[in-house]
Amino acid sequence: MRTGEVVETFEKEGEKFTVRYPKMRDWKGFLRHLNSLVEDEEVIGFQKKRTEEEGIEWMAEKLSAIEKEELILLAVEHKGKVKGRADVSKGIGAKRHLVRRTITLDKEIRRKGVGTKLVNILNREIKKNFKDAEIISASTLEDNKSARALMKEKTDLKFAGRIKNVYKTLYGDINDEISYGKKID
Repeated sequence: MRTGEVVETFEKEGEKFTVRYPKMRDWKGFLRHLNSLVEDEEVIGFQKKRTEEEGIEWMAEKLSAIEKEELILLAVEHKGKVKGRADVSKGIGAKRHLVRRTITLDKEIRRKGVGTKLVNILNREIKKNFKDAEIISASTLEDNKSARALMKEKTDLKFAGRIKNVYKTLYGDINDEISYGKKID
């Protein structure tokens, strides 16, 4: 298992970031990060804060999936705290050739080039760990402006389609899911 293994350390705008595989003790950092997305009213798939028990369970599930080689999960550490996550999940069955990429960042480290750097790191990790992957996909809700900007301006993925009215936000808004993808070189 790759617990705690550092994948890369880099600087953006004079600030240092470490990207690494998680450890079980990171559950609190991931919980804080994921809950901060809800607090910031970021338009994402889950919309309620998670409890400590749910955070521990989430971390244990993710570490198990990493061990089974079904998931790449990276902690984005900044100033000693988990400030984001980058992950790739492997498809199963008829979708075993597909991998799904997700990146979430705390508000204060968005728009600094961190997401773009993570795209490159994840692409490298996909080629190294998921050799049978043929297609990378990602999606976001229409109202998630920061994720759409990353997809549109900074990633290697192309617009693949829109599923109308698929998500209902906490505020009652109905959102389309925007999908992106590309064949792996």
